[in-house]
Amino acid sequence: IGLAALALRLANLTAYPLNNAEASQALAGLAIYMGGIPAEGYSPLLASLTSFALLLFGAADWSARLIPALFGTTLALLPFGLRKQLGVMGALFASVLLALSASTLFWSRAVSGDIAAATGAMLLLVGGVRFFSQMSGSGLACLAVGLALLVLSSPAGFTALVVTILLIASILIFNPPMRLILQNWREENNAVLRRAGLIFVGLVLILATAATFNITGLAAISEMFNRWLGQFGLQAQPGAGLSAVIQMVLYEPLILLFGLIGAALAAYRRKPFSLLIVAWLAVAVLLDLLMGGRSGGQVLLAVVPLALLAGKQLGVLWDEWQTGIRPDGEGLLVGIGL
Repeated sequence: IGLAALALRLANLTAYPLNNAEASQALAGLAIYMGGIPAEGYSPLLASLTSFALLLFGAADWSARLIPALFGTTLALLPFGLRKQLGVMGALFASVLLALSASTLFWSRAVSGDIAAATGAMLLLVGGVRFFSQMSGSGLACLAVGLALLVLSSPAGFTALVVTILLIASILIFNPPMRLILQNWREENNAVLRRAGLIFVGLVLILATAATFNITGLAAISEMFNRWLGQFGLQAQPGAGLSAVIQMVLYEPLILLFGLIGAALAAYRRKPFSLLIVAWLAVAVLLDLLMGGRSGGQVLLAVVPLALLAGKQLGVLWDEWQTGIRPDGEGLLVGIGL
């Protein structure tokens, strides 16, 4: 799946020239590569990594689009970190959906930080599930990496950050024993917590400043946050993307269909992990509707949880079809295939 996802994202990557938005991001990376100072309005993460790609492969459209392609490939593989929650086949289907999704494929082939924001959100989910279920240091490190990607990638990263904060707050509010567990764990694992903090701070400093070659990258984070705040408003702003709901109806019918079925079943069965994904989807869509100046790539923050719900449901249907438990599941698979 990883090789197929990478091939789809790299194939004929220079078939069309950079548009204005892509060119501005690519020029920021080129400015760092040439030893200059980027203009305002760039993604510090994308600019830093693009400058490194330009150093390795030369100044070309292909080099500028390479980093998003790698993030998109990583995003397609991350559901395998949720095998216990999705099931093996559910994780496989979720990965396939993310690899073939029109939205993830498009934004993986565009010079934009939105695909990195979606990858950061998935890393937060994988790390959060591992940390809250096993109290493992590796889960906390994964959380630190995902958090760094969110604050460095694009304005959509701050939307994902708000979603994360609200989800964690709800977990702690509605699960009082978890608060006590976390408090005891913190008292006994200060070293692990400090290590995760160092990972986050180190990644932010290195990736924002291109390893100190672009100190203005730190200021770009606050500028990006201000742009995110400016996107709120019910009236559509010039250059804004379509809402996530409209984009999913137009471009993601399969993910939308099975994702909504999975969301309905999650609400009915009230399984914690599935409810968490439904809450992610609901908050992401609500914030998106409140942002008249949203970027088109913010749809990824809704596509990812829908793909997880769809993958889980397809995995269940596959298992039922294999065992012959429910003929209606087999019929549904055949109908979708037709």
